[in-house]
Amino acid sequence: ASQAYQNAECTLVPSQVLITFDHKQKVLSENYNESSEEYYGMKGMSLLGFFLRWRVLDNGPIHVHYIDCISLNSKQDGKQVQGIIQLVMPKVRDIVPSATDVTPT
Repeated sequence: ASQAYQNAECTLVPSQVLITFDHKQKVLSENYNESSEEYYGMKGMSLLGFFLRWRVLDNGPIHVHYIDCISLNSKQDGKQVQGIIQLVMPKVRDIVPSATDVTPT
């Protein structure tokens, strides 16, 4: 992990959730062994992963949770990301109900 992530984790307090998210590889639903052109092409379902980190107690252990979102839209643009974030945030609050400060990184 980078120094910035380590610093952010060290300063987490129980009311905070640190979220890292990024696009993962696309999924081609119709093929098991796709060609390299298909694999690196623009087709497929987008997979956006979220990594949550939080503490329950001051200086307690860091808890983690992963959320993966699949979009049938192959575009990986700001509109898609914004829409998925709006869908994921209520789930984050369900997973960590004590969170009042949700910080994406």
